[in-house]
Amino acid sequence: KMNISTAATIRMSIDSSGKVGIGTNSPAKTFDVNGTSYFRNNIYLVDGAKAVFGGGDDLKIYHDGSNSHIKNTGSLYVASETSGDLYLRSDDDIFIQPQGGENGITLTGNGAVSLYYDNAIKLATTATGVSVTGQLDLSSHLDMPDNAWIKLGASDDLLITHDGSSSWIIDNGAGGLVLASDSLYIKNAAYNETGLSFIENGAVTLFYDN
Repeated sequence: KMNISTAATIRMSIDSSGKVGIGTNSPAKTFDVNGTSYFRNNIYLVDGAKAVFGGGDDLKIYHDGSNSHIKNTGSLYVASETSGDLYLRSDDDIFIQPQGGENGITLTGNGAVSLYYDNAIKLATTATGVSVTGQLDLSSHLDMPDNAWIKLGASDDLLITHDGSSSWIIDNGAGGLVLASDSLYIKNAAYNETGLSFIENGAVTLFYDN
């Protein structure tokens, strides 16, 4: 073993196998540094060579010749801890996968942002808005401006809108418009006068001034 010392302290050690230690005289790897290191220029790693972090080789960063990889054991936190923002950029598409091969969020360059549930697409942005696949459950109101339409049916058979003055329910389909209830009432806007009532197994009543 060869040691290099200053002020009677070993600063660098080279053992019989060629391992070099700085700050340690028992290097565990080919180049073993015990202490803080400063690099004034780039660090170059060839394809397949990994930057490895953690006592159990927990975090690995490398390029395999075609793709770049960040692989981690345990939780991986990416945080901007100052007032700055965090940007994730790609020249094309971005895929966020909660499990291997299972999509969670996909961001397509010049295209849709898609959200998945159990690898099944549920919501995607489009050039005109969003597309929802499956049931939409709202915890609050569906708030739409004047002249916006609710369109139901494959051929927009039932239309509901408010034009700023009047409300419209329009049946464009081949069948009829059916209102079904065991007690059906048509009332005024203040909901304090009945104009027409239908009672199951009972009377149909037409009112004047309630």
